[in-house]
Amino acid sequence: MATATFLPFFYHRGLQCLIAFELKADKFKPEHLGQLGFYLEALDRDEKKPEENPNIGICIVKIKTAKLLSML
Repeated sequence: MATATFLPFFYHRGLQCLIAFELKADKFKPEHLGQLGFYLEALDRDEKKPEENPNIGICIVKIKTAKLLSML
């Protein structure tokens, strides 16, 4: 069964970058980070201005995990 993905993003004025949140309705899978990386590359290519810092991605999953996820 396919899972729904919701990807809101916001601009942080202090950091001067876009922050993308990927919300997943299932437990964490390594491919989620790959998908989020793809979205960040598209934001960098299509939306980021030259004076802005690299974008940040945060993946939020439904199931708790004891592992710390690294930010892209």
